[in-house]
Amino acid sequence: MKLSTCSSLLALLVSHGRLACCQTPPGFSPSTNKALYASFDNLEITPGKHVPLADTAVSPSICFPGCGPPQDTHLVLMVDLDAPDGAANRSLSPLLHWLQQSIPARLPAISSNFSAPADTAVAPYYMPQPPPGSGPHRYVILAFDQPQKTFRLPANFTQFSNTYRFNFDVAKFAEEAKLTVAGATWFMTQNTTKV
Repeated sequence: MKLSTCSSLLALLVSHGRLACCQTPPGFSPSTNKALYASFDNLEITPGKHVPLADTAVSPSICFPGCGPPQDTHLVLMVDLDAPDGAANRSLSPLLHWLQQSIPARLPAISSNFSAPADTAVAPYYMPQPPPGSGPHRYVILAFDQPQKTFRLPANFTQFSNTYRFNFDVAKFAEEAKLTVAGATWFMTQNTTKV
């Protein structure tokens, strides 16, 4: 069964008692207790859940926490907090895996096949690829209320080639862009290939 609507995903989370109060990992900033409902195909993401690596090949479906006025937009991003080698070496963390701006608030959800204007995918989705043997990696998905009309990426955050995705300072980005967290969730995945 593919979860395709916010109400389906919300009902599933409530029925399984999966609504947690802390939606971001301990020590992560910006932290929030506002839930962001997300799934990889039919696998719901709940805070701290282990997700098989193969299930993360396509961007997650996102269900926004409440729909605002039609002119409002959201910005979604995903980061790896354990790059490159998990707890042994986090020198590249956070690693930006996805940054999508200008998602209309009138959409209650975006699916993995969401078709946004090409210029809104500032950093196209890059599936998790933790190295074999590096243990579980934590991935945070955040949605922000995006200021309308006047929104511009901060000057220090305009390059998103591979090397510019390393050490992505989420808190500084949110502060400089004047973004407010609308919701978050996080999951763990790992590469179980034998080394």
